[in-house]
Amino acid sequence: HRLAPWLMKKSPSLPTSAKPAALSESGRDPFRIEKGPESERIRSVLLTVREILGHNPRRIKAFLNRFRLSLYIASSQGLLDKDPKTGRAEVTPETLGKFIALTSAYPEILAESLANPTLFFLLEFYLKWGEAKDSEKAYLEAWLNKPGVRALVSPPKKLTVEWEETSSLERFPVSKFLRILPPIPV
Repeated sequence: HRLAPWLMKKSPSLPTSAKPAALSESGRDPFRIEKGPESERIRSVLLTVREILGHNPRRIKAFLNRFRLSLYIASSQGLLDKDPKTGRAEVTPETLGKFIALTSAYPEILAESLANPTLFFLLEFYLKWGEAKDSEKAYLEAWLNKPGVRALVSPPKKLTVEWEETSSLERFPVSKFLRILPPIPV
């Protein structure tokens, strides 16, 4: 059998702007995706989101596929790169994993977070401090009473800067992220 001519050609090289060196020239610290078996960070994300996925192997596999694709896209768009001025990335694997798990389990939270960009901040604040406007309490409790949501968005008992920088959904750029991601099937 003969190979199709297009299979025999070498892959074209990436344009300079897409190479990692170009990212570092922009002044950003590029995020590296580890190849091979799951990295410890990805395993940690999976352990964090497994409750909202109902410990269901099929849902976990679907989540991992969506998460890996989203991680790759976010990395290629520079959303995972640390800004040298602030030392923070717009998106981290942890926040991305939480967002993908939440929107996979409850697709309506996607529309809600677009309509109310402070939704994740309000949920975290309410869980940490127990404070919310009277008009918001029932709204927040309705989200927190959905299976797995409370565990996924709860801040740790001892709040750390590391958790705020890597795991808090407070600043997750929902609308920006949706412009680059493929739609999440219901």
